[in-house]
Formats: sequence, structure tokens, C-alpha cells
Amino acid sequence: MDLINLKSFVETSLYRDFPAYLRYHSLRHVLDVFESVARIADSENVSPEEKKLLQSAALLHDYGFIECREGHEDVSCKYARIYLPLFGYPKSDIDAFCELISATKIGHTPSNILEKIIMDADLEYLGREDYIEISDLLFEELSGLGIISNRVQWAQLQLNFLLKHNFQTRYAQKMGAYNKRKQTEILILRFNSLFNL
Repeated sequence: MDLINLKSFVETSLYRDFPAYLRYHSLRHVLDVFESVARIADSENVSPEEKKLLQSAALLHDYGFIECREGHEDVSCKYARIYLPLFGYPKSDIDAFCELISATKIGHTPSNILEKIIMDADLEYLGREDYIEISDLLFEELSGLGIISNRVQWAQLQLNFLLKHNFQTRYAQKMGAYNKRKQTEILILRFNSLFNL
């Protein structure tokens, strides 16, 4: 399994082919998830092979955005089936890759530690200091697509999401809980200020 060359291929491909309107779901996000999944995998003591599987899935988890927004995870799996064998990944592991990619769908219930790790890596920014900066990129992306029409709607959506979201791994629960709570408080203040409460 040639993770180094897979990473180089994905970086080149996404830089060239990702639609410009993807402000949040960008190469930056993919590389962020790649790094996050490695950190969380190390803290959760998974095997080196499982860590490599997670990092590979992180590289391809949003690849489907090249074709579509809705259902991009399924398209990402289609590309994984095409590209991973070219980089020495055994066909027998492809289903495991697709399960990990599918685990990044919002609302997925994880069935094992690897799914928990990739889910937390994908949304780790919710518990980080740079949450506002990153969430603003998602606002730009969604408003550019006409999915969100104003900051009030956005604040409400983000607040509801933060209040319902739970980190899955011990690492993310420990590292992200405080900042996520702090970001939630900031969003409540922003939301109240939008309505002059």
C-alpha cells in the first residue's frame, strides 16, 4: 500500500479538479482530516495497518465532490475502487475503505473504533480554536450554493449542529469538549446579538 504516492496523486488531482465553489470541502479540509485521523489513531492505539487504512480513507473521503455534492461519499467509494488498486491496495480491503468513507456521512452511527476515528477527524474542527474561521468557509460554500441564505439561518444551523454533535473517541472527547463548549457559547451570543436579545 503506497500511501505516499496516493497522497501525492490526491493532492494533485483535487488541486486541479475540485470545483472552486468548495470553500470548506477543499484540499485544505482533506489534508486536515488526513492529519487529524493520524493523531486520533495514535491516541486510540490502533495498529499501523489500521492507521494507514484510515489515512487512505481520509484522503478519498470527499473525492466524490469532483462530481457531486449529494451522495459524494458513494462517488468517493467508486473512485476508491478505481484508484486504490493502482497504488498497491489489495482489492480485499476496498470494502473496508468504503465503510470508512461512508462513516463520514452526517448522522452515521459508528460500528467500530475505525469509524469513530474517521468521524471525529472529519469534524475535529468543531472542538478547535479555529472553529469560527473554518465554519465561515462552510458558510461561504453553502451560501454560494443557495443552501443558506443569511447569517441568522447559518447561526441557527450551526448552533443546532453543535448542540447535537458528540465526539466518538476518547481523544476527541478530551481534546475537543472544552473548545466545543466555548464555541457553542460564542454562537449563542452571536445568535442573540442577531436578534438583539
